[in-house]
Amino acid sequence: MAQRAAGAPVAVLQAALQSFVEGPAGQAAKFIPASKFVLAKPGYFFSSGPQGTGYYLDPEATKQQDVEEPAIEKKQLPAARPAEELLAEAEEQAGDQTMGLLDGRSLKRLVATFERKHKENMEARMKFGDNPEKFLESEVDLDEEIRKLQAVTATPDLYPELVKLGAIPTLATLLSHENGDIVAAVIELLRDLTDSDAVEELEDEAKVLVEAMVGSNMLELLVHRLGSLDERNAAEDKAVFDTLAVFENMIELDPNVATQVVGRTKLLKWIMGRIKPREFDSTKQYVSELLSILLQGNRKNQETLASMGGVDSLLQVLHPFIKRDPQNSDEEEHIENLFNALCSCLMSDETRRAFVEAEGVELMVLMLKARRFARAGALRALDFALTRSPAACEHFVETLGLKPFCAMFMGRTQVSRRAKKEGMSDAEVEERCISIISSLFQGLPRGSCRDRVSSKFVENEFEKCDRLMEIFARYYERVAVQQRRLDEMVAEGQEDVDEEYKQSALMEAGRYTLQQAALIIGQLWFVGDMGVRRRILLLLHQQSNTLAKVRAVLREHHDGIGLEGGAEEKERQQGKLRALLTALGLQEDITPAAPASDAAAPAQPALDGVALANGTADDSAAGDSATAAVANGVDADIKMEDDDAAVAGADAAAVKAEGAETAAPLPPAAAGLQEAQPPPPPSDTTATPSASVQEVETEAEGSRQERHRDRDRKERREKHKHHKDRDRERDSERRRHKEKRRKDSSSEDDERHARHKRDRHR
Repeated sequence: MAQRAAGAPVAVLQAALQSFVEGPAGQAAKFIPASKFVLAKPGYFFSSGPQGTGYYLDPEATKQQDVEEPAIEKKQLPAARPAEELLAEAEEQAGDQTMGLLDGRSLKRLVATFERKHKENMEARMKFGDNPEKFLESEVDLDEEIRKLQAVTATPDLYPELVKLGAIPTLATLLSHENGDIVAAVIELLRDLTDSDAVEELEDEAKVLVEAMVGSNMLELLVHRLGSLDERNAAEDKAVFDTLAVFENMIELDPNVATQVVGRTKLLKWIMGRIKPREFDSTKQYVSELLSILLQGNRKNQETLASMGGVDSLLQVLHPFIKRDPQNSDEEEHIENLFNALCSCLMSDETRRAFVEAEGVELMVLMLKARRFARAGALRALDFALTRSPAACEHFVETLGLKPFCAMFMGRTQVSRRAKKEGMSDAEVEERCISIISSLFQGLPRGSCRDRVSSKFVENEFEKCDRLMEIFARYYERVAVQQRRLDEMVAEGQEDVDEEYKQSALMEAGRYTLQQAALIIGQLWFVGDMGVRRRILLLLHQQSNTLAKVRAVLREHHDGIGLEGGAEEKERQQGKLRALLTALGLQEDITPAAPASDAAAPAQPALDGVALANGTADDSAAGDSATAAVANGVDADIKMEDDDAAVAGADAAAVKAEGAETAAPLPPAAAGLQEAQPPPPPSDTTATPSASVQEVETEAEGSRQERHRDRDRKERREKHKHHKDRDRERDSERRRHKEKRRKDSSSEDDERHARHKRDRHR
């Protein structure tokens, strides 16, 4: 009908043109004026005659046409109308057709016609149920009226009027129609009505439409119809795709629809059954995307999925990707959607427990070892799973996950070409690894698992300490630059720089990763390994940094802990941070009340025989108690550096023998001072020097002691520098030997493989 309506003005125009050319009573015009020759016209010739320049009627052609085609005259219009009248009628019909759908009156007429056609179709089906030919025409008319309603999508401001006219319940009723073409047309209409591109800025009017759809039980009807559609049929397969698009559009307009559709229907069950088959298609990719949308930020839906065994089902779907990469970009997006859904589930404690029980940690470790495309998603899933989950942390260490994880942390893994091209960036890998290490230190209790994590930072010449301090220095500089930029914006008086904007900008610069890296440094310092402590100090001082920066970052993290996990969790986290800050040498009391964590903090171990008090080395251990004091406080790591210099100059055997349980030995610098003391003068009561002479001698003695201290300090620093250079040369030598052995081993393996291949060929 739409095509017939569209063709009516064209027919009128053609009739007007024919009337103009042929003249009155259907006769052909004898002369058509034209200033120049344009195209050849049948029955005419172009010439300059008595009537002017133009096309003249050819008499010979007219006679021949009358002889050969005498029936043409019978097909002419019975009565000609003036050309002006026909043109005016065509313009009026075209204007009614284009402008009629843009106001409320035309919408009422459309809805009324749609309701009438629906009623006629119902009556015809009830009357001629056994004879489809008699109600087929009514269904064709109904389908045309449904497609006419597509014009409403161009005017979203009329959505409330569409709801008032009662069209939504009628459309909901048609979702149960026996004709699949009618159902597909209704679903396509609903998809276009809720499309975000069509709605644009009129979201309030669109929300009225969504509320009416939910109130008409359209969610239940759509899911019920979804289960009866046959995807092997092309039309019904498109209807399935459009139905998923309707759900996505409704959730985008009103996020509460996600909870309602999961709670009131069996959509989640249908989705979990649809993603299980191994064959991949575009509908399966869209189903996984809808699943991630339903679970994102919705705790109720996450718990519903966990209660129906959805975590185990997701792991089963992801299992085949241990040994193979996706075939195309759509399958890559499908895998990412599945990992997004899994990570959304791992936000709650219940789903984390279900993840551990379903051996999800073991599966993620296997993906890390396989080095395929799925390893990026596995690393992200582990980051979520290990957060505040001691059981998951223990499983991760016990299933030998530290080895492949540390290889990723050091950037040494060789992955497949597709995984390298489409995987996460190096910056994201760094952030995920730092977050996982922090979760391991916070989640693992004291014992073998925690010791295995700590020992990773000692092996291979403290290479992981070097990597950690490199990340800390880089992110500290990035956050500092961002902070300076924000301060400049505030100084310039920019109004949009509020507290929320500042926090967001600092988080984008990497403040969270910086805080987690500082937390790891504090945990390593708290362990008390002297080698790790000296390495941390060495790397800090090489960058002209001190432990004060680490303490400042941890202090900021301590003050910024919120009530996300409850008041008890906040107090527990702050208590741990206070213990770390105390171990790092913070002397300021940041506790509002006397906390039990400070009293229960374990005593810090002695630094190779040099006593520590609250994480700060005793000044006398450096032999410079008088000159080491600096205005505004002395950093603990500066004093620790002097301790390390003294220890480096001592005998190796004496360094290994710790004196934690016995009295600390006399530091070398203090011993040098004792040797420099002159012997006491003989007691002679008869000769007593005057007071001025005693003052001069005392001043001279103090000057000599000061020179001795300066000389000893200089010798210690030179010796310490010599030891550092020697250690650096040894490290480089070890690396060269290791690289040489690796190349030799690789060449031997290649030769062995080639020999084995030749033997098999023979």
